[in-house]
Amino acid sequence: MTLAPSDFRGRPRGGSVRATARIVDEAEFESADRTLREKYGWQYKSVQAVLRLLGKSARRDFLELRPVADEG
Repeated sequence: MTLAPSDFRGRPRGGSVRATARIVDEAEFESADRTLREKYGWQYKSVQAVLRLLGKSARRDFLELRPVADEG
């Protein structure tokens, strides 16, 4: 896969890099959730509240993204 910095609508705002992704395991889940709560504060909590009000699943997964070293 390729990743690039983008705005909130997904429009690329910089160069891209190749990367791999994995779903974090249960042991890492709380750390990932806490990191997002600390970074986004009320915005993160608001999105979670809206999803609950809409009856959306409370199930969340987090991805760990790692750049792939260039072979060349």
